[in-house]
Amino acid sequence: MGALYFHIFVKKLNVMQKGTTKQHILLLYLFLFPIFTVSLLSCEFNSDDDNFVFLEKPGEEIQIGIELASINPAELIYAYNNTYFSYSLNTGGKNIFLRQFYLDGQPLETDQNTGIGYLNTHIADNDTHELKLVIALKTGTGSLAEYAGYEMYTGEFIFKIKIIPFSDKLNIRETRSQNNNLKLEWDKPADYEVWGYEVYEGDNHFGKLLTRITDPDETFFTNPDYAYGYKLYTVVAYVKNSFDITVVDNITVNHSNMMEENFEMYRTSLNELVIKWDNPNPFPCKYVLEYGYDNIIKIEDGVNEAIIPIPEFPSWSNLFTLYIIPESADIDQYAYYSCINVWYSDKQFSAISFECDPVNNMLHGLTFTSLNSYDLSSMEKAGSSKHNLTLHTGCKLQVTNQGMIAISDVENNVHIYSDYSLKNEIIVLNSGIYPFHLVSGNKLLIEERNGFRIHDVTTGAVICSRSWQSERPGGETIPSATISPDGKYVYVLCMDYHSVSPADQWTELYEIDANHSLQLLEKTKTADIQSVSFHPVKSTEVIIQYLPYTQNKFIIMDILTKEQKEIKGEFMNIDPFTGNLLFRGEEYLHSDPVLYVRDKNYAKEIIKLKLDFNNTAAPSYLFRNCLFFNNHYLNLSHLKEWKQ
Repeated sequence: MGALYFHIFVKKLNVMQKGTTKQHILLLYLFLFPIFTVSLLSCEFNSDDDNFVFLEKPGEEIQIGIELASINPAELIYAYNNTYFSYSLNTGGKNIFLRQFYLDGQPLETDQNTGIGYLNTHIADNDTHELKLVIALKTGTGSLAEYAGYEMYTGEFIFKIKIIPFSDKLNIRETRSQNNNLKLEWDKPADYEVWGYEVYEGDNHFGKLLTRITDPDETFFTNPDYAYGYKLYTVVAYVKNSFDITVVDNITVNHSNMMEENFEMYRTSLNELVIKWDNPNPFPCKYVLEYGYDNIIKIEDGVNEAIIPIPEFPSWSNLFTLYIIPESADIDQYAYYSCINVWYSDKQFSAISFECDPVNNMLHGLTFTSLNSYDLSSMEKAGSSKHNLTLHTGCKLQVTNQGMIAISDVENNVHIYSDYSLKNEIIVLNSGIYPFHLVSGNKLLIEERNGFRIHDVTTGAVICSRSWQSERPGGETIPSATISPDGKYVYVLCMDYHSVSPADQWTELYEIDANHSLQLLEKTKTADIQSVSFHPVKSTEVIIQYLPYTQNKFIIMDILTKEQKEIKGEFMNIDPFTGNLLFRGEEYLHSDPVLYVRDKNYAKEIIKLKLDFNNTAAPSYLFRNCLFFNNHYLNLSHLKEWKQ
């Protein structure tokens, strides 16, 4: 028998481009050179022997091709270490007998059954290396030599490869274009070539592709479609001629959020709200304001305010939504852009008890821990003083026209201070369970069940008092006393109760002379009077309120001249600063909560306003034309309807 040996080697290497897809195929021409070593045995045979088969001689040259991960194998290839890559071989119908990859002559892990290679090296030196694929193909002759593994085509592919370290940094930074639009800039990779970039809003898997850049030197992107809000941007750099290497980096753009302090909201009229805003972000934009049930206002041309309708005062649950839209965007598509939800409520003010301080132009509010002071012109907080008193919600605060302060505590002690700083406590007097009235002239009137007494707060001494006894057997007289702001007059409403007969009612007017004696000026039989109070500034004027469910009126009377003004409704207060009169209209009794303000002469109507809800238990107050009701306040003089 004889032995047959074949040796295959590469004759020619071509690089070809296939179509417009730029898939690169490396073609290898292989030659078959038979070298015979013949050992003749002493036997003969002829072609007629049944065991003789004539075989065609294998061709000396075959052409095969390789497509390596869709890259150009003739150029420098970039790869990460420990990387899988794909390749495919065009063997011209020849079966692969063996394949093996080498890196710098060292064998790499090679799958014999699939077109998957694995660059299992720890080298990441950013240097150039030789990647070689050696292949062996079966000849397909079916000869004994082929079955024995001595007949095959062999050849190799050689590539230049640069193994680079992993990177996910492009140094993305945020700037602005000449038109103030958002501009993203990044660094061009220095250690390898890229063919271009992609920029996404969001991530590069599920985000929106914004642009594809094919110039490697164009390392920026301007986005006129950003105006506000949190945005994630991702930049992907595609490494040229690589095993699908990308450098992915991202940046979060989140400029100053618009907060409550960026909005100014106030009523310009009883049922109109002005909304102004200061957008701290520099990007060109326009706005859509949405309010109520799908009502919108489109706001363009640099305007940053709008007027919307609003319910009656006080209002605390009005939602509006401000959409911030890029200047270049279609304003009708506003719902697809960032927005801010803002709740509007009328300004709130809460205290256990509060009173105005005319001499200091302040409003003082009593809390469980301190006395807070506010500038009545702006309602800005001007100060706070700790009091160290034990209080409950029924404790009272009073302020004289000269700034003296009185505070009652849980034990009905009345603490008198020289001013709102509470640094100088003058005296403490007990009022029992009865009302008290601190006025100028250092006088404190304390009501009792059947009378009253007046103290000099500098000494604590009782300077005068008065008590009543019913003239009817089994009856009892219960007075209600009030004192003028200068401490000169006392007006008393007396009720004489009897178990059988109807109650008698009358008023008594007293003057306190220089000797602190009570001089009775008049006694008048009355009926249906609910309360009597003095004007906060004019010491000779009293307000006599009749029972709302009987006569529903009040009278403002000069106690000396008896001149009087009758007004239908229920008295609330007189503004100590302006003299304007605040009262509830007759409508209040019919669940129509309407308030009126008249001028200091009580003749001219300045404004009429309807409240949002009817709460007869919540009184209203007017201080420097600022209305306080149910823990809210509103400066009425800022409204269009104000006629003064």
